[in-house]
Amino acid sequence: MRNITPILDTGEVAVYFQQPAEYKQYFVCPLCPTTENLYKCVKDKRTILLGDSHVRQIPNINTSEFSWHFLQHGPGIYRNLATKTKDNYEKYKNGSIQASFSPGAMLTSLRKGSYKDLQEQYHFDTWVISSGHWDLRDDTVESYITHLEELLKEWTQFQSQYFVQVIWNGVPSFSYKAKSLGGLERRTNVKIAVADAKTKLLTSKYNITYVPFFDLSYPFYSYSCDTHHYLCPSQSSPIGSVQLNTLLNAIC
Repeated sequence: MRNITPILDTGEVAVYFQQPAEYKQYFVCPLCPTTENLYKCVKDKRTILLGDSHVRQIPNINTSEFSWHFLQHGPGIYRNLATKTKDNYEKYKNGSIQASFSPGAMLTSLRKGSYKDLQEQYHFDTWVISSGHWDLRDDTVESYITHLEELLKEWTQFQSQYFVQVIWNGVPSFSYKAKSLGGLERRTNVKIAVADAKTKLLTSKYNITYVPFFDLSYPFYSYSCDTHHYLCPSQSSPIGSVQLNTLLNAIC
């Protein structure tokens, strides 16, 4: 297990997006690492990204660099069918209909997914997994940690069986810009911080590499590039750049 320390590449100022002036004293790094060896390392490895929309943003901005392929359906994919239509979404926000998942479903879905066939077909070197905010929005910290430990137990066995690296991509801080859920919203950064501290201990216990997404994003949590992401195809926050750099370093 490795606890990853962020690497700030000071060799080149970011050129993929405009940095607000107040960022510059904290972040000097490109959207993707410029180090040739880091690129080579990632390109020479087979990596699968599995999880929520924060994971989805990674191939969205890197497919041209790494020729990554991404599927939005399959084992472990989390769907809330209660929000499928606009009418249902309004009813869901008002509490008129229940979500089509139970609390803890994201972590449970990741645990119950069948990944053996994928591994034996594609021979991945690294699995990057993440559940984002979803279970912390819908559930208590205690229940979240229970589901997370069940998940990590499964993945540490998978890791040993197939001699792969498993990386927990972390949970980012919440920007408080996503207000559409109103009274259904139960995310706070205090809650996420408590859960993240417990998560770090669990990843160490189960020999899973831990990426400190919360620690990286919390000091600047309001600077998301949309309502809650830190990587966006058209405009990214420097926080997302550093987090991506840290993840790619972990893969290597």
